[in-house]
Amino acid sequence: MSKYDHASLVMIPSGFKAEKLYSVLPENGNGDFTHDRNGSTATRVNKDGYVETASADVPRLDYSLINGVVQDCPHLLLEPQRTNLYKYHTLRLETTQSNATKTANTTDVLSPANDNTATKLTTTVKSTEGKSGVIAKTADGNNHNFTANTDYVSSVFVKKGTFDFIQFTLENFSGFAASVYFDVSTGAVGTETNATGFIENYGNGWYRCSMKFNLGSNADLSGRVLFRFAESDGDNNVPRTGAESMYFWGAQLEEGSYPTSLIQTDGTSETRSADVCNGAGTSAEFNDSEGVLYVETEPFIDGDFQSQYISLSDGTSGDNFVAIQHRNTGQLRIYAGGFDTANIQFLENLDMAQNLKIAAQYKENDYKLFVNGTQYSLYSSGGNQPSLSGLSQLDFTVRGGSNQKWFAKVKQLAVFNQALTDSELVALTT
Repeated sequence: MSKYDHASLVMIPSGFKAEKLYSVLPENGNGDFTHDRNGSTATRVNKDGYVETASADVPRLDYSLINGVVQDCPHLLLEPQRTNLYKYHTLRLETTQSNATKTANTTDVLSPANDNTATKLTTTVKSTEGKSGVIAKTADGNNHNFTANTDYVSSVFVKKGTFDFIQFTLENFSGFAASVYFDVSTGAVGTETNATGFIENYGNGWYRCSMKFNLGSNADLSGRVLFRFAESDGDNNVPRTGAESMYFWGAQLEEGSYPTSLIQTDGTSETRSADVCNGAGTSAEFNDSEGVLYVETEPFIDGDFQSQYISLSDGTSGDNFVAIQHRNTGQLRIYAGGFDTANIQFLENLDMAQNLKIAAQYKENDYKLFVNGTQYSLYSSGGNQPSLSGLSQLDFTVRGGSNQKWFAKVKQLAVFNQALTDSELVALTT
């Protein structure tokens, strides 16, 4: 018996074309999603583990890399709008070196895009140990004009040469300092000072290193991020004989609390629009009286958003919908029948930074929430239990609207047109 025996719509990321994401069920095409990225190209990791460009409005089936090894099955990548403020992601132009020379488009190594667009940074000859590194320029020049009380993430792909460590450090901000060390031989984050580090293994010796920082209410908001060679965690004074080097590619500076997929730039900042994936199904696929909304997903955790939704609705702005909501407080909520009127809510503080299998069952006197094999408690906001009617579309937002989109890695999404037993819900979410 398949766990999808009672499913009326199933999306497992596989088939796609421009503006279309195909669902496995139903086979007549009713379950297909309309995908839009407002004409923007974007990048993904392909099945061979390389970063490649996806054409405008094409859904991104992105392959995860675990310990540098590409995984067999892709996920649907849904990301918010972001802008790369660095002018050249390859660092081939518009950089300032500190006691270093630059070789753009080096043939020494292949970049994470499987081409010769990486940049080699080599120390210049100095008689003593000292600091050596590179600054990527923005449209403002070496110093960028940042915004107070705003999260930023600076990232770059690094491949070790002579040194095992790289340091990200802020410079020229009077009254504020921040830095993170990264070990690009083991893939570990080292010492963090007023900042948070992330590191991802992209295979072939490449690591994507990212530093999140926030200048708060600091009076001086003009400064820059330096990428510096380091011999060890906490030590950025290195030999400078002209023989020491490392490799760089894929520089990005973006406003936000976590790094998103690389936005390629070549002389100017570039913006990738948000992914919008909506409009699957018709009234023929959904049961107004009972059913289960199911998703396997890894949500992106961003303190800036208020809420994100997956919803089954009649496509109007009314209260006739079932929705899974992810809140910026870490809560997972389930709504049926509206926000402020008679609705059912499941409020639990969960660790959202993990792979989640979520099943929300709706049926009069039988509302349930299961996550990763565990049933969670139900809370009611009062009023009568909702009566749903005319459910006709499934969206990665609330009721097909333009806001409160679900940003995440989505591995599968399904709707069941009947209530399931507890054992079936456990099996589905385990």
